[in-house]
Amino acid sequence: MAKCNFRLIIAVCAVTLLGASFVPTRAQESDEDRKGPPGPPPALVHIAPLTRRTVQDRLAVIGRLQVVRRSVVASERSGRVTGVSVEEGDKVVAARTVLAQIDDTWARLDLRDAEAQLDQANARIDQTNANLEQAQRNRERMGGLYEQQSAQLKELQDAQTLVKVVQARLAGDKAAAQAAQVRLDRVKSEMDKLTIRAPFDGAVVRKIIEVGQWAQEGAAVVEVVSCGAIDAQVNVPEGLVNLLKVGDDLDIWVEPLGRTVTGKVTAIVPEASTAARTFPVKVRLGNAAGQLMAGMSVRARVPTGKSVEALTAPRDAVLRTADGTVVWVAAASPHGPMPVAQPVPVRVLFAVDDRYVIDPARAAVIDDDAQVVIEGAERLVPGQPLIVQEQSTARSE
Repeated sequence: MAKCNFRLIIAVCAVTLLGASFVPTRAQESDEDRKGPPGPPPALVHIAPLTRRTVQDRLAVIGRLQVVRRSVVASERSGRVTGVSVEEGDKVVAARTVLAQIDDTWARLDLRDAEAQLDQANARIDQTNANLEQAQRNRERMGGLYEQQSAQLKELQDAQTLVKVVQARLAGDKAAAQAAQVRLDRVKSEMDKLTIRAPFDGAVVRKIIEVGQWAQEGAAVVEVVSCGAIDAQVNVPEGLVNLLKVGDDLDIWVEPLGRTVTGKVTAIVPEASTAARTFPVKVRLGNAAGQLMAGMSVRARVPTGKSVEALTAPRDAVLRTADGTVVWVAAASPHGPMPVAQPVPVRVLFAVDDRYVIDPARAAVIDDDAQVVIEGAERLVPGQPLIVQEQSTARSE
């Protein structure tokens, strides 16, 4: 009995010691759980300050994008349409893309006839050349015989006359061949007009005719617009239009894309809208990616001639995202000396040199001398610690 009690005491002691060995481990796990998941690692960035500067005030004007060139392509000849090679939206290449085909059956027959006539005219020239060579040899022979007094003068004169006759015949044959060539060229030109091609590089926006229809001379076939560069036409008030000139840079805010595109003023139309008293101003924009499309709403800010104080940010600090335009501020952290990333939404008004003027109303949460990230902001997340590698100084006013 005593032996059993001794074994029981030993077992209880072993269990107690084993349980005690696990208690610190569970406590440590609880501490780790309270710490939560680790935050993002510090990001290496460059920063620069916001600055206030005196800029020329600008007034927002509205407008739309429009194509540089537009053409309603017409048929030069009447006939039955045997083919339409494009659909709306198709890209076309100048002089290479066939838009439509008019029946060319009779034109092909005329072409064969003109080619045959030219071949006959060239054959007559070859024959007349051979006759001329023979007549010239005969004239030379008669000349020699006449000098030897073996031929009469009349025989020599007849040989000379024959050469002139054949030469005249050759001239007539050459004229006939030229006429045949002109007719052939005309037939080819007429035949080419039955194939309707793209007048310039662009895209089809409207298909007007279909296979089987009868196209009258001058009838519209398709409508083509140019691709690539595109114009923004904005309506500038009469009091401000003289502050612009052709060649000026102008920032255009494209509403559907939510971004600014810089272009050059290419035309100031010298005729105002009677109702609004505004003048159309065209600004040429690059469009290599093809995202700018005719009809999109745009805004431009034109100079007013007045000076105002405005908050500006380096261009590299302004990021355009799917949710809008932001700058990343290097804000003070309550947990340590290392600054943290803080996104602030802003609205870009216009560009001044290498900086953007941002909307003070939406940027009021930013101090005038706040430091913003100008390099390394693409992958930042809110609250991420920042390691400032190099601090740029503000531009001199």
